Amino acid sequence: MSPSRSRKHEDKVMKRHGGRRNPASGALPGWKGDGQTEPHLYELKYTDKASYKLKLAELRKIGQEALIHKKSPVFLVTFCEGNREFSYVIIPEEDFLEMRDGDGGTT
Repeated sequence: MSPSRSRKHEDKVMKRHGGRRNPASGALPGWKGDGQTEPHLYELKYTDKASYKLKLAELRKIGQEALIHKKSPVFLVTFCEGNREFSYVIIPEEDFLEMRDGDGGTT
C-alpha cells in the first residue's frame, strides 16, 4: 500500500475511534503505534488481499508499547474487497472480559 493510502486509512480509522494518528506511523521515539485514544494504543493494518498473516511478534510489540504508555493495546486489521472494507479488532482477552462483564471478572 502506498504511504498516502496508508495515512488516509490511519486517519479514517482513528477519526472513527475518536483518536489521532501518531506522527510517522509510530516510527518516532515516544510515538509508538499507528494511533491512539485516551485509553488505547493502536496498530493498524490494511490489505486488499483475501488474508492477513498475524504474527505473535506484532501482538507482543504493540502490547509492550501500550504497557510503556499505560494504555491498552488494539490491533486492527482492515480487509478491502472492491469498494467495501471489513475491519476486525484484536484485543487482549482480559480487556475483552472487562468490556463484556464491566468489572473484568471471569465467568
